[in-house]
Amino acid sequence: MTSLIRKKAMFPSRVRRFCTQELKVKPLFGHLFDRADATGRPVVNTIGIRAAESQARSKMPEWDGHSSRRGAFDIWRPLIRWKDEDVIDIHQRHGLIPNPLYFAGASRVGCWPCIYARKSEIKFIAERDPARIDEIAALEDEITIAADARAAAKGITKEP
Repeated sequence: MTSLIRKKAMFPSRVRRFCTQELKVKPLFGHLFDRADATGRPVVNTIGIRAAESQARSKMPEWDGHSSRRGAFDIWRPLIRWKDEDVIDIHQRHGLIPNPLYFAGASRVGCWPCIYARKSEIKFIAERDPARIDEIAALEDEITIAADARAAAKGITKEP
């Protein structure tokens, strides 16, 4: 992610959310297409999201047919109606340890932090991993300098 931010000289945002495409969607679909080509069989894109994670996800069906936009894959969301307890239960049933951040109070685990993180999640990271906040602040400074240099090269100057 840091390399991608430096390359683009910007952080992802709600308007330019390149992180999901570059770090999740493109690699995943590359793998799915390779798998379909190698086996000659249909591939099902199985996604472990839950309806409780967001308003948008709460409207998603368990099965979605394929479309040209997503490739020739059916999408299956087997966990869509699961509750938090269901996730913990299945981990315990199979002797697996859930991500420790859940037990520390994180409501979801993914990018550290996601651009869609709530204030409470940023506070959680600041308390749990203050070095991560420092790292992001330093990267923000670096990217601001790079963006200013890029703008200056185009003859764009900041207003005082």
